[in-house]
Amino acid sequence: MSAVTPAMARCLAEMIEAESEERFEDAEIVCDGQSCWLGDRRVRRQTVTALLRLVAISDRNDGGSVERYAINSVGRSIHADPTMATSVAVAIMRGGGFTIVDGKIEPFPAKQAGAV
Repeated sequence: MSAVTPAMARCLAEMIEAESEERFEDAEIVCDGQSCWLGDRRVRRQTVTALLRLVAISDRNDGGSVERYAINSVGRSIHADPTMATSVAVAIMRGGGFTIVDGKIEPFPAKQAGAV
């Protein structure tokens, strides 16, 4: 899956907006079993799973019984340019690490022999 659904786009936008307004608790998706919330709005577990598969959100769990997720740089890039999701999906399938520089996927350089 590489297309950004309207539900995914809405989550990313709301997370960015809440962060910019310093409403940090509302900037996290919180899940307890199949029940997920972003602020006071319920979010489908499928949407959370899709965002995780695109590495658009990161695990912020603190060892408690609920799951917490926050937007990351990949999610911000996908929010800024939803077509980036296809490139991210391809990079994930290829394996290895990557970063996004100036709106483009850049694979991490392969570790050289003897490198620490």
